[in-house]
Amino acid sequence: GWGTLGGWQLAVNAHVSPARRKAAARLIAHLTSPEANRVLALHYARNPPRLALYDDPRLRAEEPFIASLKEALVRARPRPVTPYYLLIADVLQSEFSAAVAGLRTPEVALTRAQKQVDHLTGEQPPEEE
Repeated sequence: GWGTLGGWQLAVNAHVSPARRKAAARLIAHLTSPEANRVLALHYARNPPRLALYDDPRLRAEEPFIASLKEALVRARPRPVTPYYLLIADVLQSEFSAAVAGLRTPEVALTRAQKQVDHLTGEQPPEEE
């Protein structure tokens, strides 16, 4: 199987002064630099978004598992594009947590999740309870 890609985005607000736009752009350039990504990986266990850092000798020496993370990142796929993504994620989190906690069997949790997602996306009418 594949993991999913997703994460944080950084942007510059177009409705601020030119000086603030310039400062924000400099901050983003710093935060996304290889050096900052290396620090975040080494000291804060953050996976670098820059693929080249997974081959960084210093990172590999300090965090040997980084090589396996690169393989997972290369195989990952983008999250599904849907306006219902947050609602679907809430359904999945709730049902999967119930299965892990032993409140439902995995089969029941998956069936419930599928029905709820189908309802959210208009694939199936709501069931009467």
